[in-house]
Amino acid sequence: MRRLHFCGLILLFSILSLSSCGLFEKEPLIAAKDLSSQGRKKDAVQFLLKKMESSPTGAESLAIAQYGAQLAHLELRDYQSAVVFYQYIANYSTDPKDQLMALKYLGSIYFDHLRDFEMAIQVYENLLRAATNNEEKSKYRLLLAKSHYNLAQIDQAESELSAYMDLKLSESERYEGKVFETNLLVSKKQHAEATKILKELIEKFPERAKSDGLEMNLVACYEDMEDFDEAIDAMTKMRGTYPDPEFLDMRINRLKERKNNMPGARGLRK
Repeated sequence: MRRLHFCGLILLFSILSLSSCGLFEKEPLIAAKDLSSQGRKKDAVQFLLKKMESSPTGAESLAIAQYGAQLAHLELRDYQSAVVFYQYIANYSTDPKDQLMALKYLGSIYFDHLRDFEMAIQVYENLLRAATNNEEKSKYRLLLAKSHYNLAQIDQAESELSAYMDLKLSESERYEGKVFETNLLVSKKQHAEATKILKELIEKFPERAKSDGLEMNLVACYEDMEDFDEAIDAMTKMRGTYPDPEFLDMRINRLKERKNNMPGARGLRK
């Protein structure tokens, strides 16, 4: 009787062991998809990352990276995990199209989501070297300029912008370059030059300039220059089409107060 009871315990332990290890006995992709179908997508991503660590190369790891990238990036927005998968694809895929797509996703994630501009620069430099047409070259050149700008590397940003503006650009691309130029000028406290470009853009591209907020950028430049009359005039012209005219009125009144409190204003001694 005791022997039968002991055998029963062994059988029960064996069943439990097989159940707990079942995930690892399956093919990794099948196991990950099972986890995902159960709503355990985060667990699936972590499982795939571990499998990649234990099998760093080979077709299986590449398939794992592709599925992991899909889960982490497109479904979970887990950007830190996504870059691991995409970096693997960029390094080890034998398909140039897959490598290029992985690099594009890496650039977007580093620039837009992780705000890791040093890594973004590395990726965009690789993409620029791989660019086969003018549209791609202009896109990555401007992204390089913006990445340097976000790192406060103004000289490098200006150099990249200059190279960008020398390309054969569409009207829309040239507009984007000029808008970015105003950001560089403001960062260098060259507000007068920035206002000149902003006024030209607002006049030439009124609808797009309005959508991109260039009118308020112009107002901000005038304020920094303490040219309150021009700032007030610009906001007064905007009032008819601005979505929040009360905000403009409040800002106009504040500028009028600042103007009246300036040294030399009427009623005040210098």
